[in-house]
Amino acid sequence: MNRSPRRAARSLRLLAFTAALLACIATLPAGAQLQEPAEPVKAEQGGFLQLTWLDLAFTNHYPVPNTRFADFSDYNLGGEIRLNFMPLGIKPLWLSANFMADWNKTNSKRLDSIVDLAASLGAGWRFPLVDRFYFTPRISYGFMLHWTYGDYYNDPSIYPGDPRAGKKDTHFFSDTYFQYEAEFAYDISPSDRHYESEVFLAPSFIHFAEKHRQGLEAGYLLGVRMKFHPSDVRVSAPARFSILAGKVIDEETGETLADAVPLVERGHATKTAISDGETFAWNVTPDTEYFLKAEKEGYDPLIHEVPGKTLLPDKRTIVVLAMKRTKVWGVYGHVFDKDSNAPLKGVDIAITDSADKKQKTSTDKNGDFRWELRAETDYELVLRKKDYFTISSDFSTKGKKPGWYDVKNFMRTEFQKAVIGATVEFGNILFDSGSADIRPESTPVLDKMVRFLRDNPKILVELGAHTDSMGDAESNLTLSQARAQSAMEYMIAKGIPASRITAMGYGETKLKNRCADGVDCTPEEHQENRRTELRVKDILPE
Repeated sequence: MNRSPRRAARSLRLLAFTAALLACIATLPAGAQLQEPAEPVKAEQGGFLQLTWLDLAFTNHYPVPNTRFADFSDYNLGGEIRLNFMPLGIKPLWLSANFMADWNKTNSKRLDSIVDLAASLGAGWRFPLVDRFYFTPRISYGFMLHWTYGDYYNDPSIYPGDPRAGKKDTHFFSDTYFQYEAEFAYDISPSDRHYESEVFLAPSFIHFAEKHRQGLEAGYLLGVRMKFHPSDVRVSAPARFSILAGKVIDEETGETLADAVPLVERGHATKTAISDGETFAWNVTPDTEYFLKAEKEGYDPLIHEVPGKTLLPDKRTIVVLAMKRTKVWGVYGHVFDKDSNAPLKGVDIAITDSADKKQKTSTDKNGDFRWELRAETDYELVLRKKDYFTISSDFSTKGKKPGWYDVKNFMRTEFQKAVIGATVEFGNILFDSGSADIRPESTPVLDKMVRFLRDNPKILVELGAHTDSMGDAESNLTLSQARAQSAMEYMIAKGIPASRITAMGYGETKLKNRCADGVDCTPEEHQENRRTELRVKDILPE
């Protein structure tokens, strides 16, 4: 029997059913749709068919028991790419082209493996629900190719007496299908909508129309959606900004504090040109709340709220931030990972005064800390975190005016992972010309090395001395070895065990930049190569 006319007639019936269903959806009266009003049916520019959203989804479906695919599949997992179009500028009407691939977990009754590839065309009507939530019923009609391996014809109820039964082979067969979805989407775009995106979950039902047995599957799609075109306002006109500008002043004197430029603590902003009398200016999103944070040594930190209603499109809003001189002494800082620049939460900070009284705090989720101190007192600050090198420094409030002091001005705040092979730089140690005699002004650098080794007593290091490329290479190598040895002896004299340090002179063999022999370089570039480093050779167990 020729099955082609029958299949053609079935396809025409399915297409007619789809068209009728879409026509019913599109003509539903507003009161019959949802309690919340639907998006207005609004014609927009952009041609007959405008590509709007791209969907990427994970799919999972289960054959309904006692239906066709339950004979050889337990479930399938896959992915779908969907291109969504807006026809004739009608926003709620979504047309889509869908492409899907999945893998089936077989139950080995008839097939050992199944891979499906499908393409379909669909349509839906989008309804707004509560804030940022949308509901879209969808229907699609498509073609699916099944790539299988196994004893496909071994089912007498479908293929009675088929000579191919009992033989495993590769088989290709295809189906046409309907897919019905009830999609729930949530808009995750930022408030300024500099990009637009949604996440969605869509319970799904697939119907394969077959002569002998119907194929039915139930499951879901879980995915993310990205917009191809900006929102309506940005399609029809350039983006409109408000400008938030102003200055920071001393509350008592009115003096402008030019170096106290605030940070935008909340809200998206981009710098723009400042006008006379201003120290900062940003393009900001109109009708959006902002928080500004200003800090300066000697002043209390300031956080200022800018209400959204004061920020109007194409208008300049001027704010004056008045900072109070602080009546207390204190330190604050921001601690971060040296490699990634990510803030470090939970860094333990011990602050010990000259009377050996210890107080403790730790960094918050942003890597920040702040601690009040007493006047005319010496302190030691020690910062520790597991798997990182410990950092410490001294600080004194003696002779200092009240104020908050940023620790980055007197100690490292970038934390480096404590791993074998790590290199820690301390700057250049100065020696008398052509000799290994350490100049007095270099003792602070050496003292920092000594302190680092005391803070991290379990590490063994190589002290490496490096020169620039000026002068004879062999002489540079010999001189760098003598200088490394001299620096090591200084640290041993300060109480660091000799067993923890190895001196190594590298001369000009490990330049940090392009300044090799014969290359014309600036004094600053040569200076970069003159350095002293500690490289971790081993870490002893606790």
